[in-house]
Amino acid sequence: MGGQVDRRERRRLRLRDYDYRRPAAYFLTVVTQDRRCLFGNVVDGEMHCNELGRVVAECWAEVPNHFAHATLDDWIVMPNHFHAIVVLSSSRVGARHASPASGDVPDPRKGALGAIVGSFKAAASRRIHLMQPNLGKRIWQRGYYDHIIRNERSLEEIRRYIECNPGRWAEDPENPANVRSQ
Repeated sequence: MGGQVDRRERRRLRLRDYDYRRPAAYFLTVVTQDRRCLFGNVVDGEMHCNELGRVVAECWAEVPNHFAHATLDDWIVMPNHFHAIVVLSSSRVGARHASPASGDVPDPRKGALGAIVGSFKAAASRRIHLMQPNLGKRIWQRGYYDHIIRNERSLEEIRRYIECNPGRWAEDPENPANVRSQ
């Protein structure tokens, strides 16, 4: 039927009813739009960031300057994606943004994992577009993958995964060479 819009529901990426402001360690993966390899190359199992990859690294390193309750753990910029562990500590996130005199209510999303990732993606995109305005409108895919790290063993496994990621690039599902044409 011509003209009808496909209204398939997008797969939910976040846990239903989970407060992503909650103190915890989170594993993140953020992927470029269309899996474009924008940030450098893997050579002999080692990631070599280009200028755009260095921008991504700088923007991620600045996250704690904007979100005091966020501590960065291991992370890596790959040719077309980014992996990171971020630890959120308890804080009165959003409290300083409210004015009792004005009756403002703090925004419950301020400081949530999604706000942190969104801010990072926006900052990196702005800087990248200033450097290379002809790249196209979107740098990143919509959304991101997250995993709540529940124990020390899982944290160590994810750290190893991040550290070894360049060495597995040839088999990585984010590597465009591994995407089968249909």
